[in-house]
Amino acid sequence: MLPRLARLVTAVSSLLVFLSPAAAIDPDRDFSRVWFLDEQQSELGSLPSAAPAQLSVSQEGVTIHGTESDKAGNSAVWTCSTDSKVSKYQVEKARMSSQTKWEGAALLINTIVTGPRNYVVTDRWKLSRDHHTLTIRRHIQGGAGGLETEAVLVYRNQAPSHANAVPPAGQPLASGSAPSPAGPPRRSLPPRSSFPLEQKSLSH
Repeated sequence: MLPRLARLVTAVSSLLVFLSPAAAIDPDRDFSRVWFLDEQQSELGSLPSAAPAQLSVSQEGVTIHGTESDKAGNSAVWTCSTDSKVSKYQVEKARMSSQTKWEGAALLINTIVTGPRNYVVTDRWKLSRDHHTLTIRRHIQGGAGGLETEAVLVYRNQAPSHANAVPPAGQPLASGSAPSPAGPPRRSLPPRSSFPLEQKSLSH
């Protein structure tokens, strides 16, 4: 009787751990942190609006809560689901309709923006191996004049320090001096993942 009871208790405990929201999130898919934009390593392109200087993310099961803040401290809050359900929210005068799908450990977010300007934003979120860097590859299509632009937003989970910036080869950075204004080498973007920009639903 006792061995049978012990097996039952072990099975129930294992089931509770499996069903726990915290245990359900793969570390490679867990974006929960406060992220700071690294402008020197980012390629901002011609974005219709400035990239958030700070991005606070929390995950609860399949729900992601985000707070974007600019350098002036103005913030916008959004929520999306990672189970392919459509999430609708509003940021100032713009209405957002987002849908997601996983591509391995990368999260693809397709957002249709309607308001003063209408366009579609496709984001690809991917964590680095050490989980200290979040890279968002952004493609924007639509809007006035057939806007189409791409950008790479690099976020760190701690504020980047200009004092620790690595100087160009052969050009040591003197103590207390400003970093070189030259930006990082341009990186070519990989081919975009197939994503239904003209549709409101994602293919699975």
